[in-house]
Amino acid sequence: MPTFAADVLTPQVMLVAAADEALGVVVDGSVVDGAQRLTVLTLTVTLQGADHPVTTVDLLTEALPWRSGQLTAGRTYVVEARGTYIDSAGDPVEVVYLQRLVQPGTLSLTARDVSRTADRIRFTLTAPTVPTGLDGLRLSWADNGSGSGGAHGTVDVDVADLLSASRSAVVTVDGLDPAHTYVFRVAHAGIGDATLTSTWSAVLQTAARRATVESVEATFDARRKVFTLSAVGLDDPDSTVRQIRYVAFETGDFAQRGTSATVKASVSVAGDAAHLSTALPLPASMGQGDYVFVAVVTGNDLFEDYQVASSPSEPVEVVSRSAPAAVFALKEAAPSWLDVNYAITNTDLSLLATPPVAAVYEVDSSGQRISDQPVGTVTLDGLDLTQQSLTGTLHLTGLTKSTAYQVEITATYNLGDGPVRAGIGTSTTPYRTLEVTPVTATFLTPRSADVTTTSARVTATLSAEARALTGVDLSLYLFGGAGTKVSTVHLDADEVAQMTAPGNDWRLFEDLTPNQRYQVKVENGTDGVNVVPVVNAGATTFYARATPPTVTRLSISADGDQVRTRLSGYTDPHATLTRIVYELFAGDRPV
Repeated sequence: MPTFAADVLTPQVMLVAAADEALGVVVDGSVVDGAQRLTVLTLTVTLQGADHPVTTVDLLTEALPWRSGQLTAGRTYVVEARGTYIDSAGDPVEVVYLQRLVQPGTLSLTARDVSRTADRIRFTLTAPTVPTGLDGLRLSWADNGSGSGGAHGTVDVDVADLLSASRSAVVTVDGLDPAHTYVFRVAHAGIGDATLTSTWSAVLQTAARRATVESVEATFDARRKVFTLSAVGLDDPDSTVRQIRYVAFETGDFAQRGTSATVKASVSVAGDAAHLSTALPLPASMGQGDYVFVAVVTGNDLFEDYQVASSPSEPVEVVSRSAPAAVFALKEAAPSWLDVNYAITNTDLSLLATPPVAAVYEVDSSGQRISDQPVGTVTLDGLDLTQQSLTGTLHLTGLTKSTAYQVEITATYNLGDGPVRAGIGTSTTPYRTLEVTPVTATFLTPRSADVTTTSARVTATLSAEARALTGVDLSLYLFGGAGTKVSTVHLDADEVAQMTAPGNDWRLFEDLTPNQRYQVKVENGTDGVNVVPVVNAGATTFYARATPPTVTRLSISADGDQVRTRLSGYTDPHATLTRIVYELFAGDRPV
């Protein structure tokens, strides 16, 4: 393909136009016309919309850079350069070398070196070029996004600093809200009566308020060997806290060297947990002695991390005394009670005078308590607290048959950090009561002398299982039919015990009906909690003695040596009369 060489004789004109510091226009560049072909090169400056230029310059004779001098600030001007040159064919060619809109009095600004606090923004305002004679510059600021009702204001810029060699001035705005964004703009820039324009704006944000902390509340649980730590007077209004580190020092070392003292232990908590109390298990590095804690708060105020330390806590004493401990072993079980042996280790004699209390709880099949309320308690009075080993037996009554229970002892003791009321031992294995064993009541056949027409002496012996009873009923019923109950005698635990011993096992029923058949039962057995079944055996029925016959009239007559007798009047309500024997007396002697 053919190639064409550039016409090196064509004039090379490169021009630029801009506003200058004198509120005018400056045109600069280069004109290369070695062949002297450029015949015309005219520069005009015309107010936009006007028909005639305010300035016309022949750039063939005027040196570059060229300055127009002061124009009207804030108005827009058309800067145009046109020229004519003779081409290689000898023909004139017209060319527009420059055409640009320029607005004198435009102020270009930049904000740098911004620093912030929760209520202040400070920055350095710089201007690459500052119009000569600038005598006023005011910035406006407003809360971004809050509309016209938000916080707003103005601040004056030190123009002298802006006109200095550094072309910069420090701007400070106080009284702002924390963690808020503000928009800064040019409210007014002027030279005399002229007002300059500027499109500069900056969006700047204040820092969040940094947290403050007063001190640390520190306690030591000598029983669990754990410190509980919490920040006192922690104020974090803008949620800037990221972490709190609790640092432990020996009290004496801290008094001499402050936070340069040797760190004995520390624990850190982050996030939401930083506002809560935290636990620090006693480490091996902390022996018996006094310690203080300092809280070191780490946060971020939206722009940079910060740390603030609290005052030290009150001294906390660490003691090496051991808490008392209780263990248990089942001794004996019954349907309604348990006998449990206990042993309390009181090595450091830390138990206080308030008596320990043993509580028994019902537990489920997994060993978990069914209720937080105990089913019974026993106060351990009379313990010799000067002894390092305390033993005894808990008699736990009022329990339910075939049920699992757990035993716990609570005591008051002091390990050097003040009195503590807490559990010192819980049985690890559930203790189960027994199923109820039935009691047998054996009745003996009443002897003839034991029964009258209106009373009966009933003899019954209870089996040995009855010793567990706290009460039972001995009842008398009419035999047969509906079995109407006639009377009931309630026997307490002592009377039940007597009925298990031969010779003490009789009871007298009175006001009986002659010739009536009765049935006796031992029933309603209880051990105080459980119903105990009773099996009645032996002679459980008897008759009240029938009413004997009575003679109301006896007739007698004599006929020679013959005597005649006749029972002419008698009563026998129960038909008991089987024969009659008559005896004849002569005087007071039988014949």
